[in-house]
Amino acid sequence: MNSMTGFGRDAAQTDRYNILVEISGVNRKQTEIAVNVPRGYAEWDASVRSIVQGAVSRGRVGVSISVERLEEADGSLQLDEQKLASLAELLNRASDLTGQPLPLQASDLLRLDIVTSAAEASLSPEEAWPMVEKALKANDSTLAHLVVAAKTELEKIREQVQNIE
Repeated sequence: MNSMTGFGRDAAQTDRYNILVEISGVNRKQTEIAVNVPRGYAEWDASVRSIVQGAVSRGRVGVSISVERLEEADGSLQLDEQKLASLAELLNRASDLTGQPLPLQASDLLRLDIVTSAAEASLSPEEAWPMVEKALKANDSTLAHLVVAAKTELEKIREQVQNIE
């Protein structure tokens, strides 16, 4: 019998960001892994699942990762010139194909994250991943805390069963 009830938490910090990784597990016969990452970091999903599957054999495991900006923003705006150039090229091609002008509105730039405030400027997934991976894989990681808590829970259950007998 194995127990997967437990919780683990780890945080990593850069000069501008705080990254928090939390893992919780409850007993289930099968393995079910739920990953919750911030918008813009969805590419982590498969890697996080793979790491968790390598450490647990059963149970429902929830992984929550948050990336928060530490410093106060000055209200300035930033333009993602690469995204804007790509969008302009797509709109020009679409306009040529349809024979209709496709005007670009300022609201389009905001909705598509081409113009963002300094407060919203995020740490790239590539920059943040090593810290998240360490928080998941290290010997004192969130996943290790979950496994230790699960083993502790299992020992408590075994003691209770022995006391009943």
